[in-house]
Amino acid sequence: FQSSNYSKGKWEYTQEILVANKTAPTFAKCVDSTYYVNIANCGPAVIKLTGVATDDCTPAGLMRWSCNIDRNNDGSVDVKGYSNKVTAGFAVGQHRITWVAEDGCANVTTCSFVITIKDGMKPTANCKQDLKIQLEPSFGTGPVAILTPAMVDNQSTDNCTPAAQLNRYITQSKYG
Repeated sequence: FQSSNYSKGKWEYTQEILVANKTAPTFAKCVDSTYYVNIANCGPAVIKLTGVATDDCTPAGLMRWSCNIDRNNDGSVDVKGYSNKVTAGFAVGQHRITWVAEDGCANVTTCSFVITIKDGMKPTANCKQDLKIQLEPSFGTGPVAILTPAMVDNQSTDNCTPAAQLNRYITQSKYG
């Protein structure tokens, strides 16, 4: 401080002001979600995830981030990252994602959710052509055709399910 009335010196004083912010960042979205993917051979689906949080102390771009990925949601951390953006391959099943956001005032918040990856590609039904079946007599309803899935299936396939495990069925139709 310097006064025009005081000519013999200069006075200085340093004052430190501390601001204590105890409010942690808030996540904009922290919910389980399902992704239906169309991947040949049922391989891993590449999913892009972004953590979004706001804070009253730190701009979004200056927060410190980490992300833990628990593939198959079995309790172990398989991938760890240090960003609010993650691009990773996920197999069909459930996977736990845990974001951690820390603001410039050392307040930390966590967001944990499960993503479910489901096979979105329908099986390919291949049917035999020129199928001929014998009509069987029936009491009171006239002749009927007895048809089983094995009689019409011609090596149907699916990208995720082995052929031996495919569920094959026929629904009844009336023609007439």
